[in-house]
Amino acid sequence: MSIMKIKPINKSIIFGVVTALLTTSLIIGVYLGITSTEKNQFLPPFEWDSSSLKTLSLQMNERSEYILATSIETNINDSSGMMVSYFNHSVHSIYSWYNTETEEWLLVINDYLNSSQDYDTIYKIQPDILSPFYLSLNADLQTIQNQVDISENYSEELALRESADLAIISIMITHAYQDGTLIIVEAFENTILVRLISFIAYHGDFNSWGVEIDPKAEFDDGRVKYDIFYKADIPEFLPNYTNATNAFLELFY
Repeated sequence: MSIMKIKPINKSIIFGVVTALLTTSLIIGVYLGITSTEKNQFLPPFEWDSSSLKTLSLQMNERSEYILATSIETNINDSSGMMVSYFNHSVHSIYSWYNTETEEWLLVINDYLNSSQDYDTIYKIQPDILSPFYLSLNADLQTIQNQVDISENYSEELALRESADLAIISIMITHAYQDGTLIIVEAFENTILVRLISFIAYHGDFNSWGVEIDPKAEFDDGRVKYDIFYKADIPEFLPNYTNATNAFLELFY
């Protein structure tokens, strides 16, 4: 059975999809990559049940229709300096977001083979094409064990990981929900980190998306004091999510 490929709408310069979690300047409150300062009207805040990450994962899947933007990013900590691809087709990141100007969903796929190009392909999509990502992430998070609340000392946890002299492949997944909640899931080796934080504005245009972190959030040593920050063990490195991502890429390659 043949697979129908999705064609790009055109090509345009991408100035960087802003996710509010990878750039320190955004984490400490600078509103970068966002062309509008108008505050958004969100849905009433959802009641996120973080007593169990398994329950939280189910809620994330159930509320996937309220996602404004999502990203998948891989990071390779390899002392050789060589770029390594975790997903098929040399893909290292996928970004999809709601364009508030045109009321359309856009998608960008970045791969190492095309990293030298100044232009990235932008696809116009229907958001339900992203459903396998949400279903597979939930399946993987249902396997977590030994959940620990690290909200008070997460800076130390992150510093320990960043200083580890290991070749680690990590996947960072971000969901921005219409109730003003940003959820970040990071997996590396047999560990999973899940964090929640509130934002007060969202903007998506043809080039990028971004959120403005709630200025009322507490700060600790220049970092955001996340509403929730948990650490847990996973028996395998996101096998369902990996398979779903590789299957998704076949629509485009």
